[in-house]
Amino acid sequence: MSLTLPSAKAFQVAQSKLPKLATQLSIVHCSDPNGNRYHHQAQITWYKDRFFCMWIENLWREDLPGQKAGYATSKDGLCWGAPGILAPMAERGYEMNTRESSGLWNRGDDLFALCGQYRQEPGSVLDYLECKSDIYAWDGTEWQHSGVQIDDYLGFEPPRLLSTGEYVLTGHDQQARIVMLFGGQGSLSEWRRVEIPPPEDKHFLLEPNCWEDTDGTIHVLLRDDNSSHRLYYTASTDGGQTFPAPVKTDIPDARSRISTGVLSDGRLFLCGNSGLIADGTGKPVEGIGFAKRIPLTLALGTVDGTIEKVYSVRADETIGRWAASVPSNGQGGCWGYQYPNVCEHDGFLYIAYSVNKEDIAVSRVALADV
Repeated sequence: MSLTLPSAKAFQVAQSKLPKLATQLSIVHCSDPNGNRYHHQAQITWYKDRFFCMWIENLWREDLPGQKAGYATSKDGLCWGAPGILAPMAERGYEMNTRESSGLWNRGDDLFALCGQYRQEPGSVLDYLECKSDIYAWDGTEWQHSGVQIDDYLGFEPPRLLSTGEYVLTGHDQQARIVMLFGGQGSLSEWRRVEIPPPEDKHFLLEPNCWEDTDGTIHVLLRDDNSSHRLYYTASTDGGQTFPAPVKTDIPDARSRISTGVLSDGRLFLCGNSGLIADGTGKPVEGIGFAKRIPLTLALGTVDGTIEKVYSVRADETIGRWAASVPSNGQGGCWGYQYPNVCEHDGFLYIAYSVNKEDIAVSRVALADV
């Protein structure tokens, strides 16, 4: 299958010229100088009569034993209640004690949360010694483990409902290969696994994000951790049976996680740190390592991947409050508004993200403004 790459023309705008959206800002949870200072990987959804937001937290940085998942709820997405624990520290001591926030899943009348756990070789980001994903269920009062665990899988966004009635999960396996899981409409534990092959240039891709268009094509965008500062892309036209090797697009990216999906009006959204056009050049910034995760941008277009407009959601400069935040932010090189997750409800978009991996925030955007 030959791939038609998503259009990147709308991204050819200097950061200073991106139109800025009017937003309402709320703080879900602040870091605590006497407690956990690291908070990241925000996920948000609306369920029945309130918003739920989840995240991971740790004492001072990421990928260390002791990491757990927290959550809070809100009636309006602006005023948030006291935080609680969604998933405690994993139970295998130092060997496997790191949690991942993998998404809030509305499934019929039920709300589930996916929360990964993993262990790695010290200093390695390419392979996990072990990884699995726990499914927690909301019982109306608190979170309970559902009894289901998906082995050899670590996810990064909640399951998406496809036109076939299946759900699709995107993530990695133990060898950090990109995998898609299909199922979830019956048993929580039955999933069909499909691997996405590596790109021909051998770049290390991670954190896949997907959407389905009106023809049933499943589109996938992926982060490049080899610092091309471009997103990679692949798509399946056979219901997720096969995916060709991803190829590099011209969509700029700060080497961070994105959030994609389809709005109720049929438009595609892409939220991330994509404003990487150097003023006056019209070309994406090149470089080694992480780029600053500022601005936080929201791009809108058609479900075939044609981006028509890119907006700035937050663009103010930031600096971490805690010295301990520096090693958790690429030696201070990727401060900013990180790992967004988007929820649409009642005429608004609610964009959850972390600020400097310290605080969890939500920006509310009126759909009428975009």
